[in-house]
Amino acid sequence: MECKRLLRVALNLLLIIVLVSPVKATLQVRKLLLGDLVETYFPLKEVCLLDSPFLSLQQQGKEYLYWLNPDSLLHFYRMEAGLPSKAAPYAGWESQDVWGAGPLRGGFLGFYLSSISMMYQSTGDKELLKRLRYVLKELELCQKAGKDGFLLGLKDGRKLFGEVASGKIKTNNPTVNGAWAPVYLINKMLLGLSSAYTQCGVKEALPILTRLADWFGYQVLDKLTDDQIQQLLICEHGSINESYVEAYELTGEKRFLDWARRLNDRAMWFPLSEGKDILFGWHANTQIPKFTGFHKYYQFTGDKRFLTAATNFWNIVTQNHTWVIGGNSTGEHFFPKEEFAERLLLEGGPETCNSVNMLRLTESLFSQCPDATKASYYERVLFNHILSAYDSEKGMCCYFTSMRPGHYRIYASRDSSFWCCGHTGLESPAKLGKFIYSHRKGSINGDDIRVNLFIPSVLSWKEKGIELVQQNRLPESEQVNFTLSLKKKKKIGPSYS
Repeated sequence: MECKRLLRVALNLLLIIVLVSPVKATLQVRKLLLGDLVETYFPLKEVCLLDSPFLSLQQQGKEYLYWLNPDSLLHFYRMEAGLPSKAAPYAGWESQDVWGAGPLRGGFLGFYLSSISMMYQSTGDKELLKRLRYVLKELELCQKAGKDGFLLGLKDGRKLFGEVASGKIKTNNPTVNGAWAPVYLINKMLLGLSSAYTQCGVKEALPILTRLADWFGYQVLDKLTDDQIQQLLICEHGSINESYVEAYELTGEKRFLDWARRLNDRAMWFPLSEGKDILFGWHANTQIPKFTGFHKYYQFTGDKRFLTAATNFWNIVTQNHTWVIGGNSTGEHFFPKEEFAERLLLEGGPETCNSVNMLRLTESLFSQCPDATKASYYERVLFNHILSAYDSEKGMCCYFTSMRPGHYRIYASRDSSFWCCGHTGLESPAKLGKFIYSHRKGSINGDDIRVNLFIPSVLSWKEKGIELVQQNRLPESEQVNFTLSLKKKKKIGPSYS
């Protein structure tokens, strides 16, 4: 098997050198030499959902994207850039004080970018692409007006980060110098811009992304010591480390990887790389995205401590901190597994955000080491927590899913909630086709297909001339039917394990 792997590496190295640009070749060679011949997911445009609750949720998600007014989401960005507003902002977390930390101003827009990008891929709806281009044009205008790359809806954001850069850093979770999760806002905007560029090929997104990443890197990170950055990371910051690795992946500019290294939170990756379960009492969703970033950092550096940390975290959460529906925590915090019985009757059960981000981590780890355990966990969360978290009539997401028998749920409103779970809840309907199928990248045969989820759908692998149709009526019937169509005869073999 090792000889076959080395042969595949050699063949792929040759293809990379011949076919791609020097920057991309360097990055791909790095991944191959790290043994990263991964399981890869099909583009969303190649997976079409068929009639099922998942298709209904996808359609509801698209309708909500249509309903949202981009100018309302852009309100605070234009204001901070010194430009007049085109529409009033939405209520809820977008503009109203929450828990004394103030609004999470403009926090929804990064998720809107990633959601509309993936939904365009999934449905091919050109109106979505039109809206995406409009928002990117507006963000470009905001950056040009500011003249320095800054791009946030955060009130007086430049002043806030100027204080941080000077060494004045007072952090807790969820604030930095009294402002609610400002680094988290940068992370989500960077992820949204990355999605627009990678999912839709909208070239205008990349320079906006790099200008923002450079602004935070040069104006803030380079002026802080490593210990000061670690102090900054006490506050919830999403997967800001992942965003900077992605910037490196997209540009080949090493400064982004150097900044990513400094943005890895020691309080999490140190103990988890040693297999220690130190999660009791920690805010769950603050921690989960960091580990997707750790895994991403490993993929481009080969530092196995970060792979070990991400793998250990996934195992510890799924084995020690997970409810039967696949979600974790109560009241947003991890707790000892001995307390499950007494916490069953609490109102604040698993947070939807946590499950969304655990699925992202599962996707990342599965792409390197696919196995039935990860696929089974993914299925459990998607079917039992994510699908059930949405109002079946309007498709709006709930915050908590109480484990109390017969308990009620509170779903978000369209225009006056904008909770964190509404943020991630905007993305889930757009990417329902992602994990259904995958194939082994670097396989000698090249035509292997892995079925990970039983969801009615059509896989159209145009490059290989393969169409796979999956039909089922789960859970009403246990029968699953597959129909395979080929443009020409070929042998489709099993994936390497």
